[in-house]
Amino acid sequence: MRRFIRFSRQVWLIPLTALVMVAASSCRTEPAMLTIGVVNFTSILNPVYDGFKLGMADLGYVEGQSVEYVYSGGVGEMADLDPEAREIIARKVDLVFAISTAATLKVQQATAGTRIPVVFAPVVDPVQSGMVNSLSRPGGNLTGIRTGGFAAKELEWLVVLAPGIQRVLVPHNPDDGASVAGLAALREAANKLDVELVVHVARTREELNPVLTSLPEDVDAILILPNPVALSAIADFAHVAVARRLPLASTSYAQLEAGALMSYGPDYTRMGRQAARLADKVLKGTAPADLPVETSEFFFNVNLRTAHDIGLTIPDEVLQQTDRIIRLP
Repeated sequence: MRRFIRFSRQVWLIPLTALVMVAASSCRTEPAMLTIGVVNFTSILNPVYDGFKLGMADLGYVEGQSVEYVYSGGVGEMADLDPEAREIIARKVDLVFAISTAATLKVQQATAGTRIPVVFAPVVDPVQSGMVNSLSRPGGNLTGIRTGGFAAKELEWLVVLAPGIQRVLVPHNPDDGASVAGLAALREAANKLDVELVVHVARTREELNPVLTSLPEDVDAILILPNPVALSAIADFAHVAVARRLPLASTSYAQLEAGALMSYGPDYTRMGRQAARLADKVLKGTAPADLPVETSEFFFNVNLRTAHDIGLTIPDEVLQQTDRIIRLP
């Protein structure tokens, strides 16, 4: 009889344990999907977004499983940034990734009074632009990657590659903080190098058309600042520069692939990965106010195909200092 009772208890114990396990499993909830909104001024900066997604994937964020991105592409016009930023905020995202100085300023306005964190890249001078209190202690809901300080070196390398240049055409958008800061640094460098800057003001792509169709005859080089309006027309500038046999300097390897002679500035994909590391820290609980703004690395790149097309010979000692080279076929 005792054996029967012990056996009966064991029989009843099995389904009871199973019920407890089922109940426990039903109480478990899958972690909520994170939503990251992306506001970008121009598609020329899409490599920043691509690098950001790659960086997030490396950190364990699987698109479609643990994170989703709300991104409709580069807006292209300054007037479209404000509604784009407000629409992203209305989606109640967990974080906003703002690409470019112009986009970051609009996102900053749209997130004012909210707890939505913002990571930006690239921004030339976030302190001067009023985005953060300081680089070491941002103090608000924004942090990110700065790229200031390379415009002067971009001009220096251009002069090294083409030592005879005297007048350099510079497209400029006075409404864009990156262009304003870049031009200020460029003017100082130009004075030291005895180079005259021919500044063409263009706030929109349409305002660039006159200089693209009728380039001033007395300019002997073109330099593009971190100005999204001008960068969006880089292929057109490259075509005009080759037709006139003029050296064209720009800011990143992406424009080198479009036909620029040289570039000096950040690598967009690497910058996106760098921004992803900050986003990861924010999503795991660190406040942007406590995350220092980081500075991107700068790279010097040369396009030997373009050099050949404009009849320019680049010395080996200069090529040895480059980070990347597009070589002749």
